[in-house]
Amino acid sequence: MNKKKNVPEVRFKGFTDDWEQRQLKDVVDVHSGRDYKHLSDGDIPVYGTGGYMLSVNEALSYDNAIGIGRKGTIDKPYLLRAPFWTVDTLFYAVPKEKYDLDFVHLVFQRVNWKQKDESTGVPSLSKSTINTVHVTLPECDEQAQIGHFFSQLDHLIALYQQKVEKLQKMKGSYFDLIFNQKIRFTGFTEEWEQRKLDSLVTPVVREVPKPDRPYKRISVRSHAKGTFHQKVDDPKTVLMDKLYVVRENDLIVNITFAWEHAIAVANKSDDGLLVSHRFPTFIIDKSDNNFIRYTVSQESFRKKMELISPGGAGRNRVLNKKDFINLKINVPSLIEEQTKIGAFFKQLDETIDLYQLKIEKLNKIKQGFLQKMFI
Repeated sequence: MNKKKNVPEVRFKGFTDDWEQRQLKDVVDVHSGRDYKHLSDGDIPVYGTGGYMLSVNEALSYDNAIGIGRKGTIDKPYLLRAPFWTVDTLFYAVPKEKYDLDFVHLVFQRVNWKQKDESTGVPSLSKSTINTVHVTLPECDEQAQIGHFFSQLDHLIALYQQKVEKLQKMKGSYFDLIFNQKIRFTGFTEEWEQRKLDSLVTPVVREVPKPDRPYKRISVRSHAKGTFHQKVDDPKTVLMDKLYVVRENDLIVNITFAWEHAIAVANKSDDGLLVSHRFPTFIIDKSDNNFIRYTVSQESFRKKMELISPGGAGRNRVLNKKDFINLKINVPSLIEEQTKIGAFFKQLDETIDLYQLKIEKLNKIKQGFLQKMFI
């Protein structure tokens, strides 16, 4: 009977040898970080378990390595490009001769370090624990091919992430410039008006009986897109007998403040979902939907909501609906300018979403290849 070969499912062409098992002590030299406070400012980066901290005038290592937490965050290994310094909560593991840095970094990412935790309190690792971990590796040439492949994939993911971060900063800057009227779209010179919300939106009630089968309902929070869905598997656990239907572009308010004065405009994916009476809903019928969406997403608007809150402790506070619709906001007098502003920010968000979707897809591709190209 032929012995089954110890090889991964997918390999680069030309490699046929078995992979061999090693302990990490045969693959890397694990070194301890040290205190940096005696050093002066400089251009040598200092790293901790959370990443870059500051820069000093001396290096602890002139060899590229993999950082792995000794205490605290122990399950987020990352590459350290020399020269560098690490603090005492971060080990740095230098690959030995004939072991590829990028490949070894992937090996470290595949280890379940949380299972190696040696503490009942703050997570921690020791050198001996790291050294005795068993891993399976190919010869150096195959390591280099695999390491380069995943390095290129990580580089592409990082580029998209940089684009997302740049666009998010740009969006924040434009929020300030546009909503404070520091810049205007060409052709618009009319003064903005201060108007009450009740002149821009209309309350709507779409009451339905509580379903007797599992269903999804919507809640509101003060993060990102403002909404999330909750599946109700057992309708009997929901105390209220009546629920209300939400439609796309509805303005929804969480009057209980359970999500920090949360407010949102419903997305397409929210259409047809249900809310309780604690989430009064409004049709945006006298303004541009997207303009209102981005107006209420601003921190300045949330602060206005805080000012009309009745006080009291956290989740027990209930916002008065009349006070809410009497809130005043600055609005362009022409609906055309509102539409321009709303469309501008919507396009920015769609571009950000597109890059984030690419990042998600690339991460899935990476995970798939990690499963097939490693043992």
